[in-house]
Amino acid sequence: MKNSRFTSSNKATLIAVLGGTLGGVVFFPYLTRAIEIKTDLDHKVQHIEQMVFSTGGMKGDDGKIPPSATISAKNYNPVISGNLFVEHRGNRNTLDKKAEHSALFYGTNNSLAGNDSITVVGVQNKVSNNTTGIVILGGKINVIKTDSQYSVIAGGQQGTIQGNFNFIGVGGDNTIIGNGNTTIGGRKTTVKGVNNFIAGSNINFDPQNRGQSRNNTFVWSDNIDRGGVRQWFTPAKDGTFLIRAEKGLAIGVPTTSIPGSVEVNGMVQLGNDTEACTLTKVGAIKYIDEKPSGCFCACDNGAGLGKWSALSPSPYCESKCRG
Repeated sequence: MKNSRFTSSNKATLIAVLGGTLGGVVFFPYLTRAIEIKTDLDHKVQHIEQMVFSTGGMKGDDGKIPPSATISAKNYNPVISGNLFVEHRGNRNTLDKKAEHSALFYGTNNSLAGNDSITVVGVQNKVSNNTTGIVILGGKINVIKTDSQYSVIAGGQQGTIQGNFNFIGVGGDNTIIGNGNTTIGGRKTTVKGVNNFIAGSNINFDPQNRGQSRNNTFVWSDNIDRGGVRQWFTPAKDGTFLIRAEKGLAIGVPTTSIPGSVEVNGMVQLGNDTEACTLTKVGAIKYIDEKPSGCFCACDNGAGLGKWSALSPSPYCESKCRG
């Protein structure tokens, strides 16, 4: 049989052949131009310049049906324009028709309504409308809320982001409200503010839900529940580096010998602070480096007056500490 010109009069034939040839994957192309089809499709390569797919399948040749996706070739590479939706039958995923340049791959009961966004596998994950540059990679019941941009949830479950440039990496029951925040492996955390890094459990920037937020903090907390009551760890100031570890903090050693202590294997250098010992600095320690010997000084509250006192009983250090 000779090659033939294939037009709208026998499109149905091409659809049937493609459906049978490609293992049950049925295409419903709306072809905008005639294509040349070779004989014996089972054993020959078919060269197609472009295929345009429209919702509902073939609608005729009037050219008025807007395409939902176009498959074409550019510089010898396949190009898919429009949204990309890949799933098994029965997955019940939803790629919103108003989304632009987005892709949804497999998973179950996922929904994507944002632009320039991707959802990959997972269960009941949701990218809300009016969002841009969102990525959800697996996990379960994760949500990117409306008006969020360029944020990522990588796995975990019940993660929620409302804001821009945020990241949640695995964990569970984590919420970010604000911009530029990161939660890694967290559990039951709530972050409100800008440029915060959170790890661990039971961290809540606003436990009373009064709109309190913090900025530029690093917070790590262990999982403390006492008597069935959750012990929230809440940053009190901006720009702080906070660690709560019930068993203690160890630096350079594998464990602590005293619960709640700080143990260091190595040198600890203290600054030569010249500030006054006020009631807000009680308990502080400083080192004065002077010849012939240095002195350690502690800020105490003797007689109700804050003052620097020498940790050693020498008159020399007492004099240096009191200034």
